[in-house]
Amino acid sequence: QTFAVATLICHAMQGHKEEAYHILQCTIDFWDKYASVLKEEGGKDDTYLRRTMISSLGVLGFYLCCIYYVMGIFSELMPLEGVSPENAIKAKAAYGAVGLDFLAVAYGDKGKDLSYNGL
Repeated sequence: QTFAVATLICHAMQGHKEEAYHILQCTIDFWDKYASVLKEEGGKDDTYLRRTMISSLGVLGFYLCCIYYVMGIFSELMPLEGVSPENAIKAKAAYGAVGLDFLAVAYGDKGKDLSYNGL
């Protein structure tokens, strides 16, 4: 999911709304299907799904911030063709910032009061 989220941010930054929303919808559809299988076939409840979502956001945040932003891995694969160097830096900073937000939800106080549906 990390590559999808980073790509989504790069598309959004360039004003490619259709592509960005498509990637976002695919990500939401993936989670919804995964959650429904956990509930229907695995007997899991919203508490379990909340913990799973928070854990997933923590891993996603780590990869976005530390691997993609700090280490710059996969940056050459991001859809930033024709983008000025300044805007490419802003796009990378954006997925780094999103990663930090996800880390704050997973490991800080930002998500402590959010319900499963609030995530």
